[in-house]
Amino acid sequence: MGRKNDVAYDIFISYRRAGGAETAKHLRDVLTERGYRVFFDTDSLQSGNFNKKLFDVIDSCKDMIIILSPGSLDRCVNEGDWVRMELAYGLEHGKNIVPVMSNGFEFPESLPPDINDIRWQNGVAVNIEFFDAMINKLTTFLISKPVNSKKKLVLAAVGAAAVVLVCLVAFFIRSNSSASSNALGTNLSGGTSSTASGGTSSTSGRSDAKAEDDTQSSQATKVSVDYTLGDNVEVHNASSGKHEYDISVDAVHILPDSMKYDMWETYDASTTDLLGVQCTLNNYGYKRGSGGAVQPYQVLQDNTVIVEDADGFMLKSVSQMYHGSDGQYSCETTPTIPSGSKGRFCAIFYLDKGTSEVTLSIDAHDGTVYKAPVKL
Repeated sequence: MGRKNDVAYDIFISYRRAGGAETAKHLRDVLTERGYRVFFDTDSLQSGNFNKKLFDVIDSCKDMIIILSPGSLDRCVNEGDWVRMELAYGLEHGKNIVPVMSNGFEFPESLPPDINDIRWQNGVAVNIEFFDAMINKLTTFLISKPVNSKKKLVLAAVGAAAVVLVCLVAFFIRSNSSASSNALGTNLSGGTSSTASGGTSSTSGRSDAKAEDDTQSSQATKVSVDYTLGDNVEVHNASSGKHEYDISVDAVHILPDSMKYDMWETYDASTTDLLGVQCTLNNYGYKRGSGGAVQPYQVLQDNTVIVEDADGFMLKSVSQMYHGSDGQYSCETTPTIPSGSKGRFCAIFYLDKGTSEVTLSIDAHDGTVYKAPVKL
């Protein structure tokens, strides 16, 4: 029994039945479980005004996922090919298109002009071994938000219960001894609270504006949790708590000689390497930016992305490269990521030669710092 064509969808999955059907079904199941409304089975549309119904579904979606299996674009030379028609329609109508590339897929040397821009869309490679991480990465490229995820509802309920419990504990302690109020300085990992200055956790005397502009010196106790490259982190305004943007670090590596541009400052190449931290950022409305726009240097200025050496010394950020429409990084591409948009950039840090491991940190500014050791 087919779905009614008046059902609202978030995501349209386009795929070639030969080679792409299994991946499409798996993605549909996982994304649906996470709360997204996904359409992928064109067989559910009945005959008649088939193409109109299909395009109506695409119109209703914000996101379009295309499964790129080996040879899936070869038949797109034909104007009547359905994969080409779906893709061309999505590109023409400004849909957020995310390619999912199967093992062995390669772009043809040439594509019809109406779908050639698919080459430059941010996407992910199918990884069965790390499928959850791949899905997490995929969702960072989506504009749609899950609406009915059971998992999120459970987590929200657990979080609410934890807040109530903390409030009850605090009330009990205060009601028994005013002097014992400082006993809540223990962090969630069981250790004593620590701050950037090494002192007792305190926010007295700091204005909201100061807390907003100087996130690194915030005296609030921060909980450290493990982070895996490619995972998405929701970053909040340090003062208001508003969700401003999502950020993921895709790769951390020493830049090859061909990418070592003049980073505005001279450095001794015999003793210093340049470390590249490649990031993807989805801007939901950066409060401190002009018109809600965010510039990658502000992410570093706010100490959202931090890199430390083995001795715990913070590496100095010297520049950023930006990901252009040609798929390449450049120092000259416009650095602004408007509100409601996604962008990629590569932050550059000075690194002593011979360094074999660094610690990456992403400060979500909500009391959580995500950390990962990275071998170079």
